[in-house]
Amino acid sequence: MQGPERRDKRERCRKHSSVLRSSVTPALRESQDPQSDLAEMTSNQPVERASKDAIPGVWETLELKGEWKKRNSAGGSRNFPSYHRNPAISFCVPINAQLVKVALRQHNQENLCHAIGFHVYLAPVDGGLSPFLQEPCAACIPHSHSLEVSQICDLAPGQYFVVPSTYLPDQEGKFSIFISLQRPRGNLSRVRRH
Repeated sequence: MQGPERRDKRERCRKHSSVLRSSVTPALRESQDPQSDLAEMTSNQPVERASKDAIPGVWETLELKGEWKKRNSAGGSRNFPSYHRNPAISFCVPINAQLVKVALRQHNQENLCHAIGFHVYLAPVDGGLSPFLQEPCAACIPHSHSLEVSQICDLAPGQYFVVPSTYLPDQEGKFSIFISLQRPRGNLSRVRRH
């Protein structure tokens, strides 16, 4: 890639990385303000923000790390027969989860970012159909030349796999998957005064 096309790719990466530098998501945390959590996490697609009253609850975020290795775990997008080589990272959606946000962040230099995306699949039950042969429950596509992409998913309770990928096969890099669950706030019991 030469000339203006390469400069355009770098500019898109810089634009997204400048937003990301100002927001760091800890490995596991609880917050009483879902608006600040949503504002902290960037997305390649616009998300309509709701008021605190519309989304009551506590957000918990878990970070899972992985990497794409050439001819091993860098299978590319679903357009390629090597897609099944991508990492499949398991996670569970508990019964009391109201919303799930999945984010994929690549750890490349801002001028070397790959086009990234992910698919979420329901885990097979009792050796059922491989996740790679199913239709995804959720996806963050088309792949984007961003340091981070994310999607808010409406997933039923259960076991899932998220499959992060670069668009092209054999592109190497390290990444983090962030699974954020929104749970209802616990009721505070009132203290009786005697």
